[in-house]
Amino acid sequence: MIKATSSSGLLGKASVFLACFVFAAGSAMALPQTYKEFKARYQTEARTPQGALKMHFEAIFAYLNKETRAEASKMIRYSMYLPMPLEQSRNNVTFVERMKDPGYNFVFRSFAKGTSPENSYSMNPDSFELNILKIRDSEGYKKIDLRSSGADNMRTVWLLNHDGLWYVHTNGGLYAMVREPKNIVDSRKHQHDADFDEQDGDLDDPASDVGATKVLSESEQPSDSSDDGAEDMTIRLERDEDADRPWHSRRTVRLDGEKASSAEPSRKGRRPRNSALHRGDDALDDAEGFQLPDPALLKHSTRTEKLSKAEQKALKETARRLQQT
Repeated sequence: MIKATSSSGLLGKASVFLACFVFAAGSAMALPQTYKEFKARYQTEARTPQGALKMHFEAIFAYLNKETRAEASKMIRYSMYLPMPLEQSRNNVTFVERMKDPGYNFVFRSFAKGTSPENSYSMNPDSFELNILKIRDSEGYKKIDLRSSGADNMRTVWLLNHDGLWYVHTNGGLYAMVREPKNIVDSRKHQHDADFDEQDGDLDDPASDVGATKVLSESEQPSDSSDDGAEDMTIRLERDEDADRPWHSRRTVRLDGEKASSAEPSRKGRRPRNSALHRGDDALDDAEGFQLPDPALLKHSTRTEKLSKAEQKALKETARRLQQT
């Protein structure tokens, strides 16, 4: 009689334990808010590969939230068995960039069941289930094949066991691009329609755009007046003694009266032209009314040419441009 009673008591306790286990397994657990909480749960849930992967995703979703990002960084580092902080890992630069960019967050949400591009990958990070297709063995690793609702091919994650717990070894498939969600696609449908432009006052300042034309102030405007009394400028072309020098060390054109200087190397990978100011050859070509000397003249010894007033003006304009660059 006593023995039967003991057996009944054991069965009752077992039933209660089993019920509690089923309830705990089926109940949703909120994302961990601290590294301490995450690490404590990891000791039990990461004893299986799928449990470790679920914890890895919870750490990712915690990282997407700026308020828990600092703690989540330590969570991801722990789940990947990294010997350094996550942000210092060269192998995870793109992974970190995609998590920090709100425009890519939907990529990680696409692995939860019930998501799709049509519902903009809507899911609850505090209660989600991964879409696991298969778990395979591969030379000491576990390979988990996941389905992303925004991709045609499965994505594989590699896990490795350390001291009885599983850790993510390779997760490149988790941040590879998937189809864009509907809300992003819809936002581009009316880009051509002015009715959907921003209201006045909210428009971007054109001057702040890359490549915007700078409006010169009155003091910066180029002057059209020329000094008619100025002496003619002489340009001296010296090439005969440079004939045997390599092209990158030859002297460039200098203005007569300036102190001779050593040759200035040209920009790497660009061969200087046979005439014109070396650093301003592009601007000099654009100067109105100025023609470069015939290259054939450079084959002869030192030659001096007088510049016309139009050429003087063009040369002055080129010098002004060079000073502004």
